Amino acid sequence: MADGKVVGAVGVIGSKPDQDHAVAEAGAGAGAGEFTST
Repeated sequence: MADGKVVGAVGVIGSKPDQDHAVAEAGAGAGAGEFTST
C-alpha cells in the first residue's frame, strides 16, 4: 500500500489531476496486488 501512496503523491506533483488519479489507482492496485501475493 505504501508504494501506491508514494506513486500517487509523485503523480500529484508531476502530472495533471486526471493523470494523477489514474496513476494513483494503478499504483495502489499494483501495490495491493504485490502485498496480497506476498
